[in-house]
Amino acid sequence: MAKKKAAKKIGSGKRQRDDFLAPIKDELAKRAGHRCSNPACQKQTSGPAAAPVGSVSLGVASHIVAASPRGPRADPTLTPDERRSLDNGIWLCQNCAKLIDSDTDGHSVDDLRRWKAETEEFARRQLRASGPLQPSDPRSFLRLEFSDWCIWRHKPDPPNSMLRIITWWREGDLRYSFRLSLRSEAAQEEMLRRARVVFRIKDEDRWTDNNCVSGEDIRLLPGRWNTIEIDSGLQATPALEEGTEVVFIADVVGTDTHIERRIAVVSEPV
Repeated sequence: MAKKKAAKKIGSGKRQRDDFLAPIKDELAKRAGHRCSNPACQKQTSGPAAAPVGSVSLGVASHIVAASPRGPRADPTLTPDERRSLDNGIWLCQNCAKLIDSDTDGHSVDDLRRWKAETEEFARRQLRASGPLQPSDPRSFLRLEFSDWCIWRHKPDPPNSMLRIITWWREGDLRYSFRLSLRSEAAQEEMLRRARVVFRIKDEDRWTDNNCVSGEDIRLLPGRWNTIEIDSGLQATPALEEGTEVVFIADVVGTDTHIERRIAVVSEPV
């Protein structure tokens, strides 16, 4: 009887974990293209074994918010179903899965959600590309954040206004603005070239604004944030459909790295 009571006590103290089910793990791996989502790693996580048959997998379905109420990046308000949902998972290699839980201060929920979104976007572009794409070079890992997005059609001054604003924008021209923040984690200075904003409808690039940053290269000092206020637009642009993607694109000088990040999705026709 004493042994049974002791076993019951140990069992009752076991920490609850809301682990992913097999279909969720499989979906996370496929959506990441079986590639580690850490932009500084990007290791392929599956491949053939040395034997004529069989395969090797180094991938792990990791939790963004902890699987338990007291784990790394825990959120006690989440339900068990939310903890083990597809939205709360990220695909990583074994080393990076260990890293994010050992260094939680350096790997926030927002960081991991950004990793996941960027990896899935790259995998999506690979599927529709006519040739091979190169993922971001770990030596020039670049963080981009967008805020204060706004889009509108230019209107003229009111007829009876005493204040006249001189501008080259014409009535009906498409205008947009947002704040762009960039940070390079590379050891050396980086330079972004050919920064542009693309309006994409159903995976087709319809309009490109090559002058969103006045056509200038963007200089990035290592380990520092650089914030740019963007206020630009396109003249005589036809109406944008609901669901139009707005994408920031640039190239890193000297490394042949292509940067492509979605800024916003148009929620209603403009």
